[in-house]
Amino acid sequence: MDAETDPIREHALRLLDRRGYSRGELAEKLVSKGHDRDLADLVIERLAACGLLDDEAYALAVAAAVVKKKPASATLIEQKLLARRVPPEIARRVATEVLAETDPVAAATGMVRGILAGGAVRSAEATRRRVGAALARRGFDTDIISTVLDREGLPQSSLDESFDREHGP
Repeated sequence: MDAETDPIREHALRLLDRRGYSRGELAEKLVSKGHDRDLADLVIERLAACGLLDDEAYALAVAAAVVKKKPASATLIEQKLLARRVPPEIARRVATEVLAETDPVAAATGMVRGILAGGAVRSAEATRRRVGAALARRGFDTDIISTVLDREGLPQSSLDESFDREHGP
């Protein structure tokens, strides 16, 4: 290395010692702390060449942590990876790979059962809204949400009837 890049390299290594970063995220962090973008990019290239920075491995670790916390859809995982500046092609591939052997309906069903087991008794309409919103926040699409809620005894018709009572047909 040289006198120009040594301070940036040291800063990058201190950051990487605390937690993992994607290349894009690390570059953003270094530039936000006043380092020159071109020099930061050069340091990042060198760190990646040494194996100290790997977007693929980082994306897999983040995706695994997301799924370990609660069931999630590929869409949610991809969004979280993109937010951490993982390149889109890697984010999409990793999100799909991590869930390759996961049945989204089964994952959503498990989440719903956990919510229902721990929640207070509410009207069917309120429960459906609450549970549906929780599934939506985890990235499940409307077809999966409807299927799971119907299977768990929270049919859509009760929600429609409640809306009609409150707002008229």
